[in-house]
Amino acid sequence: MFFRSLSRCLLCCAGALVVGGCSSNSASNHLESLDPTARAAADKIQADGGVVDVKLDEAGKPIVSVAFKNGHGTNADLPEVAVLPNVQSLSLESSSVDGPAWTELKKLPALRVLNVSDSRITDEDLGFLAALPQLQDLKLMRTRITDKGLPALLGLKSLERLNLAQTMIDDAGVEELLPLQSLKQLQLWNTAITDQALETLAKFPNLEELHIIKTNVSDDAAKKLLEAKPNLKIFGKLEKHPAIDREMKAEQ
Repeated sequence: MFFRSLSRCLLCCAGALVVGGCSSNSASNHLESLDPTARAAADKIQADGGVVDVKLDEAGKPIVSVAFKNGHGTNADLPEVAVLPNVQSLSLESSSVDGPAWTELKKLPALRVLNVSDSRITDEDLGFLAALPQLQDLKLMRTRITDKGLPALLGLKSLERLNLAQTMIDDAGVEELLPLQSLKQLQLWNTAITDQALETLAKFPNLEELHIIKTNVSDDAAKKLLEAKPNLKIFGKLEKHPAIDREMKAEQ
């Protein structure tokens, strides 16, 4: 049951990648609202295996989501994405994007959700994040990111959800994240963190959800963190603690 709860949470987070939760075939997709240049870019993206979804805000202006899945997404696609207006969500999960091509993301200042899990991104590539002040959700799961790359995240003052699962970060990396005081959800499962990281995490005032399965964190350290933050949900430790029990019972 615990693992079902964890899986459900991960799936919900992934679902947030497409604003509005609709595919390009949805009747609510407003591709026709794009100008000819942007529409041509959208067509190229979709011909290359991507999905472009367009919603309209109250003023009738487009809100764009782009998703590349199943290994689609190349360096050549990013200039096309940059042509689209008001891109707020972008998934490049499992893409082959690498090197200088990542700098194209600097041209997406409205971006709020970015998923580059399972991609080729490295510490050296993360400089583009400084140009994305509105980013709220960043997924770097199963990448080669280490503690060395984390200072590039420190300008993301609106960041609420961060996934660093199965990366090479450790306790020192968690310490680097302290300036990100807006964080509500943090995924650190299958990393090298220890009890020391939980001492640091107690200093995050808005943290609501923490994933630490397959880490070197002890039950005692998790209990101590829950004493300091009784409303925190911890996935991966203390499955019988009331904070976890509530989540498990909701599944039943």
